Amino acid sequence: LIFATFHIKSPKNIGLYGYDNHRGLYEKINTFIEPVLIAGPPAITSQIPTFCRQSVLFSDEAVHGIYFTNYYDYVKPRVDAFVNAYSSREKEDLVSFIKQYKIDYLILDKGFTSSKNMWFYQPYAKILKQRTKDIGGSELALSQISEEFIIEADWQYDLLDCNKWIFSIDSLSNSVSPSLH
Repeated sequence: LIFATFHIKSPKNIGLYGYDNHRGLYEKINTFIEPVLIAGPPAITSQIPTFCRQSVLFSDEAVHGIYFTNYYDYVKPRVDAFVNAYSSREKEDLVSFIKQYKIDYLILDKGFTSSKNMWFYQPYAKILKQRTKDIGGSELALSQISEEFIIEADWQYDLLDCNKWIFSIDSLSNSVSPSLH
């Protein structure tokens, strides 16, 4: 009987979440030798601590007030900041968010940047929809980032190397312009 059960449904194919759907993303994250902080949509960040042994800004489990006793003090400000930066047209909003929370990598949802479609729980799904209703996906700050700072991961997600991107922005803003004397 046990053999028949495993034959029908192998233990490799059961569980709370399958690794294979986003294998490319997890494999990229697993190449990071040093501990990093990753921010991204909660549909994917929840599995990163388990599969990649890296920290995330927030995850699907942590964002529900019923499960997390410090939700309003600790998690909600992070989710609010993420939603505002992720859905902004302004590069400065994204830069400020990354610097505030010291994000090393930001997961970019290709569905969001192309069609503004991304799973998020309420009320944030409604907030994202409202904030992006009058703009095209190409107008988002996320869509304006040069590909040299983006690490291709899988069919749905890419990674923004935030340190490299922020360094390039800071270098440009700190460069001294020639004097007109």
